[in-house]
Amino acid sequence: MRNRRIARWLGAAPLLLLMAQALPAPALAGAPRSAAATINSGSVDKVMADSLATQKLAGGVVGVMKGGKIVLVKGYGMADLEDGQAVKPDTIFRIGSITKQFTSAMLMMLVERGQLSLSDPISKYFPDFPHPEGITVRHLLDHTSGIHSYTDKVFMASRGWREHDTKEMVSYIAGQDNLTDFPVGTEYRYNNSAYVMAGAIVEKLTGKPYAVALDEMIVKPLGLTDTVYDDERTIVPRRAKGYGLRDGKLAYPVALSVSVSGGAGAIRSTATDMLRWHEALFAGKVVKPESLALMIEPAKLKDGRLTSQARKPGPDGRAPMDYGLGLGVGTRDGHRLIGHGGAINGFNAMLYTYPDDGTSIVLLTNTDGGANELYWKVAQAWLGSQGGATSK
Repeated sequence: MRNRRIARWLGAAPLLLLMAQALPAPALAGAPRSAAATINSGSVDKVMADSLATQKLAGGVVGVMKGGKIVLVKGYGMADLEDGQAVKPDTIFRIGSITKQFTSAMLMMLVERGQLSLSDPISKYFPDFPHPEGITVRHLLDHTSGIHSYTDKVFMASRGWREHDTKEMVSYIAGQDNLTDFPVGTEYRYNNSAYVMAGAIVEKLTGKPYAVALDEMIVKPLGLTDTVYDDERTIVPRRAKGYGLRDGKLAYPVALSVSVSGGAGAIRSTATDMLRWHEALFAGKVVKPESLALMIEPAKLKDGRLTSQARKPGPDGRAPMDYGLGLGVGTRDGHRLIGHGGAINGFNAMLYTYPDDGTSIVLLTNTDGGANELYWKVAQAWLGSQGGATSK
């Protein structure tokens, strides 16, 4: 049944996951490959130019994959405002919570190896965690654990700037005065604490730091060249500086050590790597079809409701997307989509695959909130000019 659900969700082509039909190896194109792609690229150029003209976006990279081939990767704006360095197609950005799908995928790989079950109680991995009753690994991954997310003003002001290791972060989460926000499984609340703990489980089961596990389990096997567990102390050629807004003008963001993000948001990468990652994930090169089916199956609460049914519409009035295990799933402007956004001080990113369109679109920006609305304009500019539904 689950395999049939994923078949319906992903569509017949080009993501023929259940037939184990891998897509062609991605081919990076320095320029669009067709007249249609040229038109689409021009539409994206205008959207990005209009955003940069507001002087509230430092820069960004747009990447598009169509039918397993990368047809557009283009940089816009500035990677470093002080030194006048432009964003290039291979500029490196922090991807924030897009990290969560990597963490989820690694745990699903461990499930496939028989080292883990989604129904395992978290007490199996965190025996000293207070009041863990009823909380399982699945609850961590679908944001229904009820554990309070540590990313509040108290933590950010008092400790966010300081380097932490995974053990310290889990200890902080367990020691929060407001440890839980609701009984397990009764509500949905986006939860960074849960994914820091999920990353800790990766470390416990592999016996290796998250950075090493990521490299060995995903990065090297897929041939990703710029996807790394980040460290702000490392000198990284091609790395973009991050920016925020102060009094409506671009400025450096509030200081944050990326180490506090762990399995919730600590990866840095490029647009090309992000597209190759999604191609591999949905072509069955990362986890088995039944594991991917679980990752995109909408989570439910104890009362049987989808988690989306228990949430309010967003600021734009749109119904919330459903959430699986590290991946959001839903429909926007007539296009089904699967993916995630990510925000971490100075950076904002979005990566979604549109299965019916055979297309993946990524936007990486080096400005707080830079992708939140802009991504959907970019997606509309690309998909809309191909005859698909457009935003109203």
